[in-house]
Amino acid sequence: MQRIPMGVEVKIEQYIEAALGADWKQAQMPRMRDEILKLKKRYWNFSGTSYGMWPTLAYLAYHFPAYYCQMRNVYSNLLSCGIIKEKMRILEVGAGTGAPARAFADFLPEVIQAEYDALEPYDDSVKAMKFILDGANPLCKFNFIEKPIEQFTPTAKYDLILMANVASELRNPEEAISKLMENFIAPGGSLVVVEPAELRISTQLREMQRAFHKKYTVFAPCTYLWGPRCEGRCWSFVQVPDIAPTKLQREISNGEKALMNVDIKYSHFILRKGGAPLKKFRGNPRMDARMMDMERHVERRINLTCAKMSGNLSENTNLFKICDGSARHEHYAVLNPRDVSESNRGLIDAEYGEILRFRNVLVLESKKENAYNLVIGKNTEVERLEKPRLKRKFEDEDGEDF
Repeated sequence: MQRIPMGVEVKIEQYIEAALGADWKQAQMPRMRDEILKLKKRYWNFSGTSYGMWPTLAYLAYHFPAYYCQMRNVYSNLLSCGIIKEKMRILEVGAGTGAPARAFADFLPEVIQAEYDALEPYDDSVKAMKFILDGANPLCKFNFIEKPIEQFTPTAKYDLILMANVASELRNPEEAISKLMENFIAPGGSLVVVEPAELRISTQLREMQRAFHKKYTVFAPCTYLWGPRCEGRCWSFVQVPDIAPTKLQREISNGEKALMNVDIKYSHFILRKGGAPLKKFRGNPRMDARMMDMERHVERRINLTCAKMSGNLSENTNLFKICDGSARHEHYAVLNPRDVSESNRGLIDAEYGEILRFRNVLVLESKKENAYNLVIGKNTEVERLEKPRLKRKFEDEDGEDF
């Protein structure tokens, strides 16, 4: 099971102890629990992020570990598709308490050198970030810039711009992203937007992505086999295995699940100025049905090429969101556990965003959900069309791979 490195876990506890005193677990534990619950309530009520000493400490205890591991997964994907290079300049907009920055420093392969500008306007967050990053990888030079994005003018352009859990809190995220793309990105650079997988935020993220189709290259995660024509609600997210809770989280939660944060689910997109998208697949109308025409194929068996765009969405069966970039309604691949076979288990084994070809799949319409279910039977063939990309493996201090 993946976990944050012990050294980072110790840093978090040291910072909280320095702020509250050595006996805080006896004197202040009820307050810490209350502050974590307040953070969660604001999140689910879409009330924005609160700032100050206590919200910062609660964030470190509750959110930081999962956020750190999430970003290592993001960086591993960026490395495997060539975005992380030997020398690079990085800007993080809204760097918070430093989870993405520390994850990047710990992730960085020894052959890579980076200059990392951490842009964060709130003093309590910056203090925590500086402490968390102190003594991190010397190959990554950190610059702390205590300004909002509206007041920041770069001295040079960036190879990578990161907005992690920030876009949904901006008044006009599309305007901010356009400004970054036009003025801050170096030739061949990329802008990565990462947001929580929560339904409202995730679907808004995909609407935002669509707004940039005509202006920039959507490098990932979507594949447009028939051109960028998708419409309607799109709830698509990466899901990776749960992390091990920190010692501090176990102490704070005392077994209460509401105070534990161990699951990792996130939505994202990557923009570039020009160039080709990561996946260059194109549909063949002689071989494949298009999702935009799916109403023609209800209760028929078809062949289809598409991308797998979620983890398993059901506890009782195998249910995955799929898309070919042309859908007007949501499409799901359904594989009953009793029907899993060697010919179709590629659906289960495939990674997020991987391109699959279905042969002999039954189309059913769910009018209640305004969606289509593509039912995969024992005789359905699911072919994985991509060669697997090498990803960075991590050895955490408990001896288990990340």
